[in-house]
Amino acid sequence: MFRLRKAIKAVSRRLGGLYVLEYKPLGIAAYGRSEQESREAFAEEFSSCWHWIALESDAALTKDARQLKHKLLDLVKTVTSLR
Repeated sequence: MFRLRKAIKAVSRRLGGLYVLEYKPLGIAAYGRSEQESREAFAEEFSSCWHWIALESDAALTKDARQLKHKLLDLVKTVTSLR
């Protein structure tokens, strides 16, 4: 579970038959056939960004990925496992 320093104010909209949930500061967009599905997809995408980018060493990341990493580190206060 992620505890954030500030709330993510993602923008929700319809695009054709899909719901889109987007948070531009992190470049995350998620799609679903329902609002709930788009929220679940967004949570998965956020978690993936955290695990593949925020936890990676700077030396292994591109410049853009390092910038995203620092945005994630600034946003996330703590992470706890749900297991």
